[in-house]
Amino acid sequence: MNNRRLVDITPRSGARQKPPAVPVVSPVLIPSKPQKPRRKLPRSFVLSALALCLVFVSVLGIHLFAAKATIRVTPDSREVFVEQEVLAAKKEAILPAQAGEVIEALPLTKQQDGTRLFSATGKSSKQGQARGVITVYNTRPSTPQILVANTRFVSQDGKLFRSTARVVIQGAVQGGDPGSLNVDVVAAEAGEDYNIGPSSFSLPGLAGSVLYTAIYGKSSAPMTGGSKSETTVVAQDDLDRGKDMIATELREQAKQELRKQLPAGYEIPEDAFLVESSQTSSLAKAGAELSQFNVTGKVRVLAIAFSRSALNDFLSRSMQKELSLRETILERTVQSGYTFKNVDHKKGALLLAGFSKGKAYATVQKQDVALRVQGKAPDMAIRQGEATEGVKNLAISLWPFWEWRVPTDLNRINVSLGLDSL
Repeated sequence: MNNRRLVDITPRSGARQKPPAVPVVSPVLIPSKPQKPRRKLPRSFVLSALALCLVFVSVLGIHLFAAKATIRVTPDSREVFVEQEVLAAKKEAILPAQAGEVIEALPLTKQQDGTRLFSATGKSSKQGQARGVITVYNTRPSTPQILVANTRFVSQDGKLFRSTARVVIQGAVQGGDPGSLNVDVVAAEAGEDYNIGPSSFSLPGLAGSVLYTAIYGKSSAPMTGGSKSETTVVAQDDLDRGKDMIATELREQAKQELRKQLPAGYEIPEDAFLVESSQTSSLAKAGAELSQFNVTGKVRVLAIAFSRSALNDFLSRSMQKELSLRETILERTVQSGYTFKNVDHKKGALLLAGFSKGKAYATVQKQDVALRVQGKAPDMAIRQGEATEGVKNLAISLWPFWEWRVPTDLNRINVSLGLDSL
């Protein structure tokens, strides 16, 4: 590279000066240093840095604009129990001044008729004695023989019969036939064994004398009518049992029919039924030979019903009187019932002992809780929140999970009551 100089020439004094010439300056060429090649950042590093920036911005945005807190409050609670007499009366009997203190009663009447067939269980022995005719012969000539009533006659096989009346058997005619007479007899015992065929008969009362062979008897026809059997009859116990049973059945049928007539929501206490009248009868008489017999009955039943919803409303009002201004009944815990006390069917009135129990919980001001916990760390927020009137305990859930305090924005604090555990 050439080295060049610039020389400054000053004119002599007194000489006419010429305008200074404009120096021509040649560009100075400065040798340039060789440049090093540029180093590029790795692509993965750049992407990672961008991702971290994006995450940071997202987290900051969520924290500032989307973070929220869910506060679940369990309120203070207590058991409430009320017991009170409740009068139910006919609508027309309720005075205006009694409105709200008396519930409406519904008097009902039902007459039920019916007939039922019953089986007889009595037993009776039916016995019959065999009867017939014996021809009695007297071989003694011209000598009549008197036979008193119940004279015994014994057949060839030992069956004993007795005569039914006093008779006289004439003696035999000289050189002719013996005297004879037909005599009615009856077996000494009942039973078919005495239904014997034709037989010869002796008179044991004449044994040991000449008359034993002189007087005898014969039958030409069989003895009939002997029997011994057991038959079913209607016993007095059968009649009594049948009448009691049909009266009970008709009473229960009348109760069922009355319950079917009830308007929706009404019910009848079991002790509020009254059998006003009950009549039963049977054409069968005790001792009648019947295997079955009918009993007819008729009952008239009175009842008084009441509205269960009206009773529950009455008891609910009583429970409300037991609450403070900042308490509310938890409806799903309410259990109501009653016991029967008295009934007056003539007046159409029913007296019940009603009772109801349930849980009452404190009414918590959600805004107060939110104000106490806003902007605080969870532990401090819990202590502050549980200091709110009516709060038993509370649980805090932050979103997203990395949040370390409750948002300050009340719109992002959701307070709810936890009543499931009560």
